[in-house]
Amino acid sequence: MRKVDIATGVFFAFLGVFGITQSLQLELYQRGNIPGPGMFPLLLSLALTVLGPLLIANRLRGEPGQFGEFERPARTELTRVVMVVIALGISIALLPLAGYFLSTLALVAALLFGVERLRTWRALLTTLALPSIFFFLFVVLLRVRLPGGFIDI
Repeated sequence: MRKVDIATGVFFAFLGVFGITQSLQLELYQRGNIPGPGMFPLLLSLALTVLGPLLIANRLRGEPGQFGEFERPARTELTRVVMVVIALGISIALLPLAGYFLSTLALVAALLFGVERLRTWRALLTTLALPSIFFFLFVVLLRVRLPGGFIDI
């Protein structure tokens, strides 16, 4: 487990540094000192850059047997991961065509009903509420223009 965690920490640190270089090419602030499109990616990248080395340091300080052996995921777990990646890919492909709201609605529905196999009123409520809440947060409160697709707002 120690080698896997160290490799993961190195990967996250490099990913964070790459994200910082990319996010600094975007505007950090817009008019009126409103956070721009580069602010959130910059903050996430900084977090990865800090947390990666922390993971490495944590594993190097611990006893070798303390973290247990790495276990390969079962076939069902791998299938779920592949389903999530496929759902995310389809959602990204739908984004310019269907817009943010519908593509996010499809993604949440695929994750809850397809991957998690939930069949409750709470899952349905979450499927409808989550994209709506984020749409309200970004479009109405933060005034961020999201892809509207064929129903451009």
